[in-house]
Amino acid sequence: MTHQETSVTAISANLRRHSSTGRALLFEFTGAHALEVAGTGRTFRTSDAKELINFGAYATFLVAASHPRIQYAAAEILSSLPGSSRAFANAFTARALQSLNRIMPAPIEKFMLLNSGSEAVEAALKLARLHTGRAAVMHLQKSYHGKTLGALAVTDAEAFRSPFASLLPESSALSRDDADACYAAITTTRPAAVIVEVVQGEGGVYPVPVPLLRAIQSACRESGALFIVDEIQTGLGRTGSMWAFEGVGLKPDVVLVGKALGAGIIPVSVVGATREAFRSFDIDPLVHSSTYGGNPLACAIATAVIEIVESEEIPQTSQEVGKRVMTALTSLVDANAALLTDVTGRGLLIGMHFANPPQAALFIKGCLKKGVITTPCLTTPNVVRLSPPADLSGAMLNRALEIFAEQLAEMGSGAASLRSELGPGMSDSGDNIPS
Repeated sequence: MTHQETSVTAISANLRRHSSTGRALLFEFTGAHALEVAGTGRTFRTSDAKELINFGAYATFLVAASHPRIQYAAAEILSSLPGSSRAFANAFTARALQSLNRIMPAPIEKFMLLNSGSEAVEAALKLARLHTGRAAVMHLQKSYHGKTLGALAVTDAEAFRSPFASLLPESSALSRDDADACYAAITTTRPAAVIVEVVQGEGGVYPVPVPLLRAIQSACRESGALFIVDEIQTGLGRTGSMWAFEGVGLKPDVVLVGKALGAGIIPVSVVGATREAFRSFDIDPLVHSSTYGGNPLACAIATAVIEIVESEEIPQTSQEVGKRVMTALTSLVDANAALLTDVTGRGLLIGMHFANPPQAALFIKGCLKKGVITTPCLTTPNVVRLSPPADLSGAMLNRALEIFAEQLAEMGSGAASLRSELGPGMSDSGDNIPS
């Protein structure tokens, strides 16, 4: 046994012993037997010297972490103000706020800097309750907004919710395809807030119908509820416009940002709001606070990401590259109808819909073996999510599309057996598929 094999074995054993055993088993299930040792965001290299193209990573890389501006920003801050005392203001936080204000449509002009996406959702729900004096919150069917208790209350995923009964007792789900029903439910319930994703990620990469989104916005205006748009996965140009809500003509009261804002390097999230909606946080700045929220390193990297998105026209690139990927994948639907039933999405957030979850799992596993990282939709396991960086090279893009076609061809020809590849206990219904 080589030193490398010993290291891989020892590290895998450590994960099982000291972290989640189930998570360690997921690496085995997907065929990720090596270790991740280097990466740029566009590609990742493993301990067996394999280079993989990134078409996944849960949408954390919109631009490569290796981009010179991001590297310079990180180096500058680490050599000058790597951490904050929290006793004084600093220029890095101010620049990040100015950058956010520059790219956010009016009247969104106030911001709270936080860390994770779930934390931003929690803060937004608290803001809505403070603003309205009401308790109820509403969300769409198949929504995903996080797994902390408040965020989980507006996440429509029974597998994640059921072990934690009660949550926020006055939360409820709205239809994601019946505009009239949504309008009636909101104006009758008069909640504190309604939270939506313009393109649902975990819910199967589902672009929510525009008439329904506009009906929700109108109902919020009539009932006095805050209209919250979760752009944590879709924002900063991934869907072909700077913000997904801009692309469909919405004007939210609150916008949530995250994921790609930290360049895949550091957690950073934002609650953006109109001056009126933000008023409770203006009055009491300690009603919601976060020790690491708005730290200098996160702010420096976020500022660099925003500058890249603007100067390199990332929204336009996402739109153009996304169209190319969608066209190629749509042709694969026609050629593999027994496996692939649909392709959905917008820009560079794309879903490949398989006939059943085991097929989707086998596709993910096969692509990983061939050199492309993809991502499952945790609550819609028959859908494979694609969220590549906008700055992938043409050669990388072409190779990824070739691998997708090769994997589908193998699956369609019977070269890969579902049962032998997925292991015992996997049924065609998708039971026991890890998520």
